Amino acid sequence: MEEKPKSSAIKIILLLLPIIFSIFSFFGISFLPFMFIHLHVGNVIGPVSSIILLFGLFIAYLLLFRYFYFRHMTMKKALIKLKNRRIQKLVFMSVIMCLLLVISLSYVFLVQIQQVDEIDDFITENAGVDLPSFVENIDAFYRQNIKISYNNMGALLEIDNYVWNGIIDYQFMKIMGITRADLIVYQGWGSCGQIAIVIEELLHKFGSESRRAKFIGIDHEWAEVNYNGKWQIVDPGYITQEQTLMDIGDLGSDLRFSGASGVTVRFRNGTIFDMSVNYGY
Repeated sequence: MEEKPKSSAIKIILLLLPIIFSIFSFFGISFLPFMFIHLHVGNVIGPVSSIILLFGLFIAYLLLFRYFYFRHMTMKKALIKLKNRRIQKLVFMSVIMCLLLVISLSYVFLVQIQQVDEIDDFITENAGVDLPSFVENIDAFYRQNIKISYNNMGALLEIDNYVWNGIIDYQFMKIMGITRADLIVYQGWGSCGQIAIVIEELLHKFGSESRRAKFIGIDHEWAEVNYNGKWQIVDPGYITQEQTLMDIGDLGSDLRFSGASGVTVRFRNGTIFDMSVNYGY
């Protein structure tokens, strides 16, 4: 008996959907199809519960795959059917559907991020204050908007890392005027690196020259600002938690970071330099 077209279409889609998504992710084209559910569900029930849900959906997919592919035929017979002209048309349509789904998810996801206004609201609220006062207020901002992902399952899927490096996702972000800091604030959790990105963006939008730096030998990153012609460390969660600003030249003599062997600096244009000497190393 000839297989029903509807059943054939479902089989082809089940076969190609993960393949297309995997190709997109492997080449860094778009990571959002995998991150979409994790982020939106994670913001409600937490990243751990979201990962469990994604695992459950994966198991459900495998069960559906087995039901449609191995109930009446083997994989070999199913692949032979791909030589059928009608099946080839279904394959083509399935590929197009996957491509459209990836692009649509990216767009819908980023439209919601585009509406994030916490950063702009914070800049507006602090208009007119001096830089030290602005830096003091940054501490409350990031603690309110970004949960620490260190030793947290959310750290396994710090989504901004993947989306920012996706070809489609990154191009969408550029067109829509979305910054990586917007994505992190929407995500709601991040490590010291993500927090440094947000603080650097806040300082930049405040009108100050800003950059990021990280230790060599210690896993920690922070933001810096040029204040009165001198670069100052802005890291209220760790390095400068007991003071507003810290001159970079004082870092090397701070015994808390004696395990570091130096510091590299990343400027906003993307260039990275080893500037250990400037920090006293």
